[in-house]
Amino acid sequence: MKTIKSLSAVLICVCLIAAMFVGCSPKVSLEGKWETTIDLSKEANEGLDMSQDEDGEYFGVFNESLTVNVYYTFDSDNNYTVSVNEEQFRPAFDAYMEKYVDYVLEGTYKTGEAEGLSREDFDDFYMESEGKTLREALVDELKLDNLYASLIKDYNENTTQQTIVDKDRFYITDNQGNKINYESFTLEGDKLTINGLFDMNDNPVEDELYPLTFTKVA
Repeated sequence: MKTIKSLSAVLICVCLIAAMFVGCSPKVSLEGKWETTIDLSKEANEGLDMSQDEDGEYFGVFNESLTVNVYYTFDSDNNYTVSVNEEQFRPAFDAYMEKYVDYVLEGTYKTGEAEGLSREDFDDFYMESEGKTLREALVDELKLDNLYASLIKDYNENTTQQTIVDKDRFYITDNQGNKINYESFTLEGDKLTINGLFDMNDNPVEDELYPLTFTKVA
């Protein structure tokens, strides 16, 4: 069965965006708590979709919505921490995975039916051989609590990163302080918008996470 590993990769990528804020000049202060919504749907669905597998004709395309609200909290020096709004994400995650379990169940039943097994026969066979229902087996295999904890952990970021701020750009630097690319931004009161990522020749770098809008909440 496919896993949801792609989600973790997306979250790690999201965390890297926070590096653009640190080390800003005194003219730009982001002190406080900011929140943004990240849409994980595309990457998560692609990681879980089984329509291209060997028996994909019985599963169809998995296409559900999953978003996560993330807090970036900055101190007076623009050092940051990253955390998830768990009141929003836990129920969203549970609902998303419930739909995934339903998706796998339906495809599995259809696969069995193609082999001449009714859903009732399949359930009886699985219960006799495994001592649990297929749904229970799927939930056990996914280890949802562990998966959720792992995803939350991926958001924790306490290492200070260095950037250079010049006008409407956050320059991202390497370990020697050399500029490697930049993100353009707009700061309007309690609204911060990261418009896009560019290389040092001003060419846009493809990234579907942009634009990102942050709202100051505290």
